[in-house]
Amino acid sequence: MKSLFAVAFIGVFLLVAQSLTGLTFGQQGNGDFWILYTDSSFTVESVSPYGNFSFLFEWENTGTCIEYNGTSREIRELKRMVFTDKVMGYAIEYWVPIMLYEYIDSNGNGILDDNINIEPDFLVSGYKIVTNIDMTNITVIEGQDGEKICKWTFTQIAWPMKSNIQPPWEMFPVVTETFHYYPMMGQLKMDIIIRNFKSENASSRIYLSYGIRFTSSEGKNSTTTVVFDDKEISYNEIDKAYPANSTLIKFKVDGKVKAFFDFGGNVTIDDEPNIQINGSVGPTRSTYYYQTGGLWLEIGLNYPHVNQTLTHDPYFGLLLNDKIIPEFPQTQILALLTMTTLIATILLKMKRKSVSCSKIFY
Repeated sequence: MKSLFAVAFIGVFLLVAQSLTGLTFGQQGNGDFWILYTDSSFTVESVSPYGNFSFLFEWENTGTCIEYNGTSREIRELKRMVFTDKVMGYAIEYWVPIMLYEYIDSNGNGILDDNINIEPDFLVSGYKIVTNIDMTNITVIEGQDGEKICKWTFTQIAWPMKSNIQPPWEMFPVVTETFHYYPMMGQLKMDIIIRNFKSENASSRIYLSYGIRFTSSEGKNSTTTVVFDDKEISYNEIDKAYPANSTLIKFKVDGKVKAFFDFGGNVTIDDEPNIQINGSVGPTRSTYYYQTGGLWLEIGLNYPHVNQTLTHDPYFGLLLNDKIIPEFPQTQILALLTMTTLIATILLKMKRKSVSCSKIFY
């Protein structure tokens, strides 16, 4: 009876909160999810038979605009993308592709060898995928089986790794990421589309890098290993690039599989579908990479030659588990009330302000 009262209370409370904050509440079979918005993030909270999950997508409002295709666009840089399993007490943070390399595979092993100076492979060109020019709000859609899916897009310009870059910005590659988050499972599919890429070498290959790191949401120490092919390697001991011939990479925490990265989705290059690619697992290049601290691991995706366009849909997130729906204790209800009130205050203040930003200059 107490559990039913809590669920009923939350349902009524969230409907009221929706009118104040733009909070979105949804139902999925015997599970529930809701979306909390601020001016620099959204969080998808969910409760299902598989667990109590929280997904955070956070960005920085830079206050800077860029002229692109005749439109002034505010730059909002991605800061964090975090999956949290509240029942198990751990979090996993992924990073969308931040580096795009065109390279020559000099030793023929099918991957970009993860050395700071790139050798023995040869770097033809490099791009930093960091400048956002467009972002949509979440829309909730239904999948083929009727499951609810949170969908949004994030579009970025790939800047050449050179000094004194000048407009027009339209001449550089554009990377659009369409996210499909499944709140009942804590998993995400990302359709990545690269357009306007101009290869500089007819024999080159393309490399995209994703980042991943683990944190404990309870502040406790844990042992993490990476499992792929027939290998299981300590997360802290990966000091070179390892080929990943199987498309599924798993992450164990204290001996149990907790998360995954699956790059076995369809790859289309220059309108040719079903292209085979090679994966790799290695350390990040600190010179170019994440400035957020902590130990990041790099998942590299190595593609054949690309002339102009590339599409792929990797799939990653938390692993399914057979948990029952946890009850909402009173402390969680109060925390949700406090959070929603805070968001309402922020949004009401935002409504009184008009968006303005300075133009970008180089």
